[in-house]
Amino acid sequence: MKILILAYGSRGDLQPLLALGVGLRHAGHRVCLAAPQNYAGAILRQGLEVAVLPGDPTILMGAMTAQASSRLQRAATIVRHFIPLVSRLIECARSASQDADLILHSLWTSSVGRWAAQQRGIPDLNVSLFPLLSPTGAFPAIPWSALSFGSAGNRLTHQLVAQAFWQGSRLVWAAARHANPQLPAWNAQIVGNDSMPILYAFSPLVVPRPPDWSASVHLTGYWFLEQSAGWYPRAELANFLARYPLPLVVGFGSMVVPPALSARILAGLVHTGLPVIWLTGWSQPPTVRLPAQMIAIPEVPHDWLFPQALAIVCHGGAGTVAAALRAGVPIVTLPFMADQYFWGQQSAAIGAGPPPLSVLNLTAERLAHAVQQANRDQMRQQAALVGAGLRAETGVAQAITFIEQAGSS
Repeated sequence: MKILILAYGSRGDLQPLLALGVGLRHAGHRVCLAAPQNYAGAILRQGLEVAVLPGDPTILMGAMTAQASSRLQRAATIVRHFIPLVSRLIECARSASQDADLILHSLWTSSVGRWAAQQRGIPDLNVSLFPLLSPTGAFPAIPWSALSFGSAGNRLTHQLVAQAFWQGSRLVWAAARHANPQLPAWNAQIVGNDSMPILYAFSPLVVPRPPDWSASVHLTGYWFLEQSAGWYPRAELANFLARYPLPLVVGFGSMVVPPALSARILAGLVHTGLPVIWLTGWSQPPTVRLPAQMIAIPEVPHDWLFPQALAIVCHGGAGTVAAALRAGVPIVTLPFMADQYFWGQQSAAIGAGPPPLSVLNLTAERLAHAVQQANRDQMRQQAALVGAGLRAETGVAQAITFIEQAGSS
């Protein structure tokens, strides 16, 4: 089969889909991964075809991080970001799907992906890194992940989120069509419904499958991309690890951390007295001089570094949490927005980390205390058990089995 995967978002959003694409290629399929230009090089290095989507996700993620305290502002930012992109996204999907047999689409490409599949008369599947569009009474929807409203109330929160997602998608499409009348008309089938097949790329060891999920929901396990083969650290990092084994590893991925927040985080890390490797990601490194037992570096393959850590301090992004849990080390989450709160809660629920700390009221003392909790023997032992279980899973293989069934039906 030729399989088109449509992806948009942060590096953490893309990497599991890249891992899936590599697995599909090894299984004998032809794979085209459509993503923004930022990721074209990484896709080509993995031997996949690439189709470049318009837009710059770094701009979107930076704006969303700056509005971490307001869900309404973040939603408005997403709408404003995608309205001018819709017509070009449609054209890219139309072109890239010319000879495709199956389309996989993720959160921000679902409407365009479903439309392209309908135009081609081919099957499509939704893929997601967190439980967004599958109502359940077992837990509330992402925006209320720290609460519980009982079975009926929890299910209602999922229905509210689904409606907000569908209505937001319709609004973006309508606004884009107003500016470009040649765009196709909106129809309800573009967004699907509760029976739309969906693949969830996370583990039942972290989010146990609710008994009331429909048969259209498939929980495969995580999709990991092995990055450390043939990778060697620079002398600065190798020497640091030789001098300071078992450091804290701190990183916030695609979150753009404001200087004032960086200062509070740094104060908390200094308070622990532990060695620290700060992965700067999409943020600027701390502007102050770091203590001798700390270094800041842009990025390191998580599958190489995380198993060598005492604990991981991060934003709670789905990909970073998955890598930390798989490494078998405790995780301290400082969520900024969206599903990051959910993953912080789930990490705590399975005993692999303390409860998440919101960046909105973070203090140095709270961070230092959370790190102290993560370093207790019981939490370290539980994190190690979770890691062993995740390393035994075969998420990509499970996903490929279902995708092949969907493509042949």
